[in-house]
Amino acid sequence: MFPTAPASLAPDQPTAPVVTELLRAVDAGTPGARDELICAVYAEMRLVARRMLHGGRLPWRVSPAELVQNTALKLMVQQRLAARDRSRFIACSAQLVRRVLLDHTQRGNGTTRVTLVSALAEEPPEEVALDTLHGALERLARVSAEQVRLVELRHFGGMSVDEIAELDGNSAAAVQGHWRVTRAWLRDALAH
Repeated sequence: MFPTAPASLAPDQPTAPVVTELLRAVDAGTPGARDELICAVYAEMRLVARRMLHGGRLPWRVSPAELVQNTALKLMVQQRLAARDRSRFIACSAQLVRRVLLDHTQRGNGTTRVTLVSALAEEPPEEVALDTLHGALERLARVSAEQVRLVELRHFGGMSVDEIAELDGNSAAAVQGHWRVTRAWLRDALAH
């Protein structure tokens, strides 16, 4: 349905200036810019989805390609993208990925297990039921919307601590401290 990323782009991530330039073109209403943007980030989004969905043992689950395509469709129909650069675009995409997974779970009347992926070496991937994770994030939202956003950026957006620090204008040490607290709360919530 969506073309693959151009061969000239590295498979791990397009350069930030390219994405930022395309975001500006989308915002200016340049014809075809939204399609070019999706093509530019498609490969990166697919890698994140593949890592996040790795390890699901249930016979029914969403594929990485389907997750990215449905997220891309939601991005394409938005009137305005609330993103000025690559990091903010990935942050917007992370929220949409979560919504797409929830929609998929509700349509299938089943449980989708996702593998929580972290860029921190000391954190092994964990497989959790999406509905359980969603319930935990809903409870966390009552206490701290910022911590929910951190989980979305890390797990649904695949962003590193350094990328989040740059996005938010904080130090990596501060983000890592917030992440440790958030991760501990989330582990406790998922265990009960």
